Amino acid sequence: MNLSPAPQAAGRPFVIGVLGCFCAIVALLLVSVTGAFAHASLAGVDPADGAVVERAPSEIQLTFSEIVSPLVLRLLGPDGSTTDLEDLTYSGNTLGVALPAMLSDGTHVLSWRVVSEDGHPVGGSVVFSVGAPSAMPGDPVEAVDWLVRGLVWTSKLTLYGGMAFGIGGIFAITWFGGGREAGRTVAAVLVLAGMMGTALAIGLQGLDALAEPISQLTDPRIWETSLRTSFGPTALGLLAASAVAMIAIVVPGRSGRAPALIAVLGAGAAVAASGHAGSADPQWLTRPMVALHAAAMATWIGALMPLGLALRAGGDGATVILQRFSRAIPWLLGMLFVSGGVLAVIQVETPAALLSTAYGTVLLVKLALVALLLALAAFNRWRLTPAVARGEAGPRRALVRAIVAEVLIAVLILGAAATWRFTPPPR
Repeated sequence: MNLSPAPQAAGRPFVIGVLGCFCAIVALLLVSVTGAFAHASLAGVDPADGAVVERAPSEIQLTFSEIVSPLVLRLLGPDGSTTDLEDLTYSGNTLGVALPAMLSDGTHVLSWRVVSEDGHPVGGSVVFSVGAPSAMPGDPVEAVDWLVRGLVWTSKLTLYGGMAFGIGGIFAITWFGGGREAGRTVAAVLVLAGMMGTALAIGLQGLDALAEPISQLTDPRIWETSLRTSFGPTALGLLAASAVAMIAIVVPGRSGRAPALIAVLGAGAAVAASGHAGSADPQWLTRPMVALHAAAMATWIGALMPLGLALRAGGDGATVILQRFSRAIPWLLGMLFVSGGVLAVIQVETPAALLSTAYGTVLLVKLALVALLLALAAFNRWRLTPAVARGEAGPRRALVRAIVAEVLIAVLILGAAATWRFTPPPR
């Protein structure tokens, strides 16, 4: 069994390809750099919240911590009537909302919902009274639709899974396994599942943005609203990357390497187009770091399933893909550590925030899972891989079981990442 030429031949193009991927990501993302922070927050309102005015104002001015895009602005009158407000003016971070003429005396509630630069919706309400306060016309606190939230999380997990196990799996097959190894059908099915999850996530993002129930999922307004947020480019980019990955899996031999690399590049760039980390300043750094982190993660996690299936099937090809993957792992871990460390420092800022915020808690859970995955990967690399390379059957079966455990841990890591959709960073 002659193993050395194949791994060495695969190593150099892989490294060159990854470096080219990173440079392309930087060039692509810097085109769209804009300033942004975490979730937008209401910084000021005129008239002030709770104000009592003698005469009805002609408009309310809402000033936010960053530029926002309005989603829903609704006025609830003292008699319980509701009016959708659509006459808006913009001045920097200030949104002017024209009010109806001849407002009646009593307490009014302006319910607002906007989307911030990171693509996540933010809502609230402003209470003011004309003449004298009256009974509150309704509950200004917006109820959380846990069904929609749960489905949003599930769709995000499916989206991430399709990117990692599907697109990443196809990349691993074409680069580490020469396009001939086991797992082609499984990877293709996972890409299709990820595409379905991404498509569903578009509608669910629209429901969450407009605070609408699941029964409104078929309303075209829901989908149009979602595509207008920064999540729109992310979803469309992932769908395009998935389509390119499907091309990579059907072309013969090494011809699939180029589209597979483009697919991983596109997936990383798509993820960086929205979200907390990608929208943080300085974006010339954060967007490429998010793209690099996502691409490296997909390459690492994506290789697990094809590798496990190839080892279970046996043969020289399984040992070849194992050797090639082992050579790539240090590069992938270096990319993950550098990009993840940079993003964690920017997002969390202070160690105390790790324990005092929900975002920090999720990060600690994710780091613990990553540490567990690294420990298992190290055991596989240093204890089992050499024995498998010598053709020993027992270690090969043990390695297959260990890879199954790695896949399960990777799913938990992706689940933790999906939870960040609901936890703004402390920065």
